[in-house]
Amino acid sequence: MPAQEIREAVLDFREKHAYGDEPQDCFAPWYLKTTFGLAPTEAIRMSAESRQGNNGPGFDFGIDGFCLTIEKDNYPILTLVQAKFSDDIRYIAKGVRDFQKSIAWLKRALYQEESDFPQENKVLVNLRSALAKLPEEERRTLKLYFVVLHLSEEDDAILNNRTRDAQEELEDLIRTSLPDHSFKIRLEGPRAIEKTPPPENAPIPAHTIDFEGIVMGAGAGEFATMYLGVGRLSQLVEIYKSRKDDLFSKNVRSFLNTTRNTVKGPSGKMKSTLRAMCITQEAEVPPEGFALYHNGITIFARNVSRKDSALVLREPYVLNGCQTIQTAYRFRYVEPASSKIKSELWERVKVPIRVLESQDDDLVRRITVNTNRQNAITAAALRANDPKQIELENRFARRQIFYERQEGAYDNLEDSNLAKLQKEFRNSEDGAVYIDELAAALAAAAGELSQMQHVNDIFESDPAYEKCFNQKALSSIVLLTFMQNLMNVLTLVLKKDLDLDWSASQVKPSRISRHVFCLLVRYLAKKRRKDVIIEFGQRLWARDKQWRDQVKEHLNNYHSGIKREIEDKFMPIEDPSSENINSAFRRMESSLRLSDQIDVFAVFGSLDAELDSTQT
Repeated sequence: MPAQEIREAVLDFREKHAYGDEPQDCFAPWYLKTTFGLAPTEAIRMSAESRQGNNGPGFDFGIDGFCLTIEKDNYPILTLVQAKFSDDIRYIAKGVRDFQKSIAWLKRALYQEESDFPQENKVLVNLRSALAKLPEEERRTLKLYFVVLHLSEEDDAILNNRTRDAQEELEDLIRTSLPDHSFKIRLEGPRAIEKTPPPENAPIPAHTIDFEGIVMGAGAGEFATMYLGVGRLSQLVEIYKSRKDDLFSKNVRSFLNTTRNTVKGPSGKMKSTLRAMCITQEAEVPPEGFALYHNGITIFARNVSRKDSALVLREPYVLNGCQTIQTAYRFRYVEPASSKIKSELWERVKVPIRVLESQDDDLVRRITVNTNRQNAITAAALRANDPKQIELENRFARRQIFYERQEGAYDNLEDSNLAKLQKEFRNSEDGAVYIDELAAALAAAAGELSQMQHVNDIFESDPAYEKCFNQKALSSIVLLTFMQNLMNVLTLVLKKDLDLDWSASQVKPSRISRHVFCLLVRYLAKKRRKDVIIEFGQRLWARDKQWRDQVKEHLNNYHSGIKREIEDKFMPIEDPSSENINSAFRRMESSLRLSDQIDVFAVFGSLDAELDSTQT
């Protein structure tokens, strides 16, 4: 399989399963699925969680994935994976050396010794659990395969020669620490993966939850069945503990890790209720009463079966209830008071649940949107799982820019894993590109006055959404980043930097900033100022003074005439209605010769390719 085909297959895996922060996070699970025939959710479960801290990075001790298999003679093999989504031989050697961090942890896990590491990635938690299920004799004589995945198409002899020192160091460490185990170190790139035999289909892992309720048709014919009742919150938390953010990958937003939510808001109130029910000696309300206070959790699964008083779920995803489950997880395992929780009370906490069984992906998307409409949520978040948004997220990530398609995702990452933000999104340390602000910028650049003033309409209407997020408009990530930067400062520049006296005007800078946005980007397109877009379109600039001065210069110079037109046509308006402001804008278009015949996206659409060609 050629390297480019592997890249495309990994990207396809990322888009289909909405997993990981970047495509490289999907290299290991894609390999496990492709090579061992695992279901995608099982392959993800056996792979390192991408957002969890750092120990090079992620508390994964050099293990990006694993799989336990049995040879024909019933001999067990543990395959450990280090995934380097690169063809650079230096990274391949680094992958071999990264395995050295795993040996001490692996020795403890094989001999069932208690871990003294304060934090572990979920891949290690799941690996430890898998090893514990093996008979002691098999565990102590387990064959170990250390596989470094890569994308280099160099000859195997060259690769082994260039990584010999790293391999010899790892061999010495394994022989010293794990003398009873036979092992192999393998470099697997396109040549090796191409020779992999077709895998057998593995069963999809099952998750069982207690359930009291009814089964009913969901009004969608044979396409959906719904289970409606109550279940135990503790079991949903355990599913999250196993699968982590993959469980919420079809949700419209991430956990809102802000003080407004975690202290003063719903999450804070929920923790207070759980403390009263599970820690207080004599709770006023029994744990079962939690269900009375809660709107319920919506779960989608590919396959659901009822067994006695339980449901068996395969490939479950939480469509609505991310805040509840993550809050409960933090209460049970992260909060300082976790040690005081009475297990017998915690196990009794009930929550309303609705489980939907369906194979119809479009139906699931519609359900996600409509269940979240009932909560305080932005219209933009309802498009978070649209394929276009997932693709945009991947494209921004390749330029180390964070695109926030899920509400609260940037703040969550900044709070929980600043090191990852600084390392993998180094061009986003001063902010993100936000889905709603990007929509406003796209509409403004296209001269769609109504949509740029009423952004929610873009996300509420399918035709408006498709018109705004069209292929031509999205062709350059550099341009989109520039537009986010312009959105960040334009109102401030109008108010503070242009020496305009707004005190006597009925029009405020915020009312006209998007009209001015349209005029400015058209002016830059008319003048073919690709240099400006490139300079300020490769990272987020926040409210940097150099950037504000650049915007001021283009608004204030003689050739653009935009500041003069603002003073002549916007500021004298006595009735600042949308109709009057839009009318003044049309007159400005004409006088400045900046009509909608200037196609911003046509002029700047090829910037990414042009920039990349100069850097190679």
